Amino acid sequence: MTQALYGAPIPAAARVRLMSPPDFELLVKEWVKVCAGKYLGHEHFGGAGDMGRDVAGWADDSKCLGLWDNYQCKRLTDPLTPTDVWPELGKIFWHVSMGDYVMPRSMKFFCSAGIGTKAKHLFSNAEKLRSGLITNWQNCVEHKIATVSVPLTPALHDLIQATDFTIFGSLPVDEVLEDIKSTAFFISTFGGGFPRRPAALDPPQSILPHESNYTQKLFDIYEQRLLKQVTKISDLLPDTFERRHFNQMRRQFYSAEALNEFVRELTEQGTFADFQNDVFNAVWNVFADDYNTSFQRLQKTLSSAANIPQGANAIYLVAEALDKQGVCHQLANTNKFDWNNP
Repeated sequence: MTQALYGAPIPAAARVRLMSPPDFELLVKEWVKVCAGKYLGHEHFGGAGDMGRDVAGWADDSKCLGLWDNYQCKRLTDPLTPTDVWPELGKIFWHVSMGDYVMPRSMKFFCSAGIGTKAKHLFSNAEKLRSGLITNWQNCVEHKIATVSVPLTPALHDLIQATDFTIFGSLPVDEVLEDIKSTAFFISTFGGGFPRRPAALDPPQSILPHESNYTQKLFDIYEQRLLKQVTKISDLLPDTFERRHFNQMRRQFYSAEALNEFVRELTEQGTFADFQNDVFNAVWNVFADDYNTSFQRLQKTLSSAANIPQGANAIYLVAEALDKQGVCHQLANTNKFDWNNP
């Protein structure tokens, strides 16, 4: 049905090819955030004056004067060609010769439209890449990498000859997409849903400080039912309905807590709060109705929450009945619901 209405889904790699310049720039920035963990430090340069460095990641305190990797990110309508490669390589050698930085440990090209066949062949043959740069320097590099002419001087020629050209290569679009697959940016941009959600842990035996408020509200309900003071779990005798009920209420709460933890890094900031607000609005009329007891109010509200239909919020894709009921306890924990004093 979904495909009949909206057509076949567009693969993520195909979406990259269709990205506008700002969107492609945002993709690179999100990828850099993920890459940050691979390096001691990193910088996203981009734009004019980047000295041939769109993204740099360094492995020691010397930054680009020490051990570093260079990534050249290019949004192109067609796959990368040798003509695109020569000036980018030329910039590297020129800036190294000027002392702006040392030769990187590696330089990878990341291109929205991928790498063309001829460029792939060059990256797989270091000597052809070296000789191609020398041969094409005058036409493709000399007048295209700076505001002044940059001829192939003997010093530049020697630097090219002394460099290991296996450091140059390509960074496939699929590899970048895999790097960011578990980020909020990927899900919101490319879709595809959430990864498999791990099972929620059982609640701890004792009540923790962060759940003291909603549990106290439950104890107040049990006091009404049992006609005795209830201030702690042990006041509810094992194998009684109230004890089993309380245990289930905590499972609901911890299920919602686990859902919040699961989606935190996979959704935009505020998404779970919006989901809580959806639940609140969906069950408010049921909660605010007239009841003979607080227990009835609680049960009717939780039943209504379990049956909330899927909404626009992405969290509905992974939220189960237990989670929606657990959100009601989260709302009680923050005093948005009080079963005894609506």
